[in-house]
Amino acid sequence: MPDAKIRCQFESFTAARTSGTYSALGNDAKAFEFNEQSVHTEPMSTITREELDAKLAANVSEVKAISAETKAEVTGMRAENKAEMAAMRAENAAMAAKIDAQFSALSASINAIGSKIDGVEKGVEGKIDGLKTSMSTMQWVLATLIAIAGLAAAIVPLLKNDAPSATSAQPQVILVQPSAAVGPPVVPPQKK
Repeated sequence: MPDAKIRCQFESFTAARTSGTYSALGNDAKAFEFNEQSVHTEPMSTITREELDAKLAANVSEVKAISAETKAEVTGMRAENKAEMAAMRAENAAMAAKIDAQFSALSASINAIGSKIDGVEKGVEGKIDGLKTSMSTMQWVLATLIAIAGLAAAIVPLLKNDAPSATSAQPQVILVQPSAAVGPPVVPPQKK
């Protein structure tokens, strides 16, 4: 696990830095530590040019290996992310298609209900118009009958050739009955 190795190296470097000592880890993982205050005072061991080049080449190859592993991991993550994003896009497209289908079905249902309401409204309007027509017809028939009855009542006396009768020419007499007096009864005087 290169990540664990890098993480371990970073954690040990951080721990050493906070305590005041620094570590440099080579290929063989041997650490040589030195104190910050004694950097210039301790003697350095002698190292040949070939040994230094070999250590530098080893460090370069280790960095290249870590870099290649990191690039491979990043490439793998990128591929996974692309695949996941493609799957999410496909799911979103499917969801959008379902939503569009549901909205279309809902719109069709609303239009069907609207058509039914329009049909019922037109049917009710037709019945109301029919009632208005029948009421108008009944009014005309009733008005015609009343007019005919009135004309008949006016024409019948004119068509009668009889002379007016005596009873019809006499004035009417109205008799009014006297009402009983309200009060104490009147007692006639007694004879002795």
